[in-house]
Amino acid sequence: KNRGFMLWLGEFLPSDRMQLLAACCLAVVSIAALRGLFSYSEKILAETVGQKVVSDLRVAIFARLQRLSLTFHSKRRTGDLMVRLTGDVTMLREILVPMVLDFTTQALVLAGMMALMALMDLTLTLIAVATLPLLLLATARYGGLIREASREQRRKEGKVATVASEALASVAVIQAYSIAEAVAARFSRQNFKSLNAGLRSLRLEESLGRIVEMTIAVGSCLVLWVGARRSLAGGMSPGELVVFLAYLRGLYKPTRDLVRIGAKASKAAVCGERILEILDSGEEVRESPDALPAPALSGEIAFEGVTFGYQENRPVLHDLSFRIAPGERVGLVGPSGSGKSTILALLLRLYDPDAGTIRVDGHDIRRFQLESYRRQIAIVLQEPFLFGESVAENIRCGRQEATSEEIRAAAQAADAH
Repeated sequence: KNRGFMLWLGEFLPSDRMQLLAACCLAVVSIAALRGLFSYSEKILAETVGQKVVSDLRVAIFARLQRLSLTFHSKRRTGDLMVRLTGDVTMLREILVPMVLDFTTQALVLAGMMALMALMDLTLTLIAVATLPLLLLATARYGGLIREASREQRRKEGKVATVASEALASVAVIQAYSIAEAVAARFSRQNFKSLNAGLRSLRLEESLGRIVEMTIAVGSCLVLWVGARRSLAGGMSPGELVVFLAYLRGLYKPTRDLVRIGAKASKAAVCGERILEILDSGEEVRESPDALPAPALSGEIAFEGVTFGYQENRPVLHDLSFRIAPGERVGLVGPSGSGKSTILALLLRLYDPDAGTIRVDGHDIRRFQLESYRRQIAIVLQEPFLFGESVAENIRCGRQEATSEEIRAAAQAADAH
């Protein structure tokens, strides 16, 4: 059969040896060029898809964070949320994109090598693949440990980012009280904890790698032992054994890569968990399905038996009732923590009361669509805040459709022009 195939193939090859050599060289160059083209196209396509997914995922997470109530944000640290929004999403892409490509390639190579080896010698192939279940068990066992170590590392990274964001946001206070060294020491401690968590994850990955190498070595020795005995007994030629061992090497290389991919998948799972935790968080302040746009409000405010607490069974406001007429000016006076800012937050519907009703112009504010209601309320915060935009853009943030003339008039009214 092989001789017939070679005779058939010879009809298409040039008879001149120099022409044959030139054809072979051209074929090698052509194959390399095609391989490079396909590899380039594959990686560019995969990276493009990965970058697009990351971009869309970041937008989705950011939009979700904007919709979640202050109750959610009061229980989270800004630094940790930033790590999830940027670091976790980026790490997810860096792991998943090459992982998908490698997994597909290595799985096909593994299946192909097993088929070739089985056709050549089924007994030796069964001995070689007998080690694969052990590798699966080791990957599953260490995968759980790597996942937990990675989860702890990401938590520590979030704490590092939290300390950094708090320090940068309060530089004036830190310098005024001369506590820069104490804050730096706090940052160093958190950074050291993050380092240790990362090293633990690395040690687990390397331990899994050593187990894989030992298991593969045992499998190779068994194949060599059985194959050599069969060769000495005349059951197979030395050349066949050498070829089979070469195939065995080709079998174990994708096996190593698949185990490595499994370890990376454990890290990717942690990033995915942290991202989904945000996307799956419930909105405590929600619009009712039948909410209506708020009409033009005159400003009559009524609290009717309002009770509210940031923590369960610890109310800040208890059965509070009052009424403010349109145009009336009211000052709330009391010690820190008495609930002054809480009343404003409830009026803006940043929180919902645990009991009672808040009405504006006689309407329960929970019946209004949030955006149409809040756009009719102006608020001056205790601490000034400016977005990293121009003065005009900061003035416009309260009404995006404002014209340049309206912005100028507002600036003049505020003595800012």
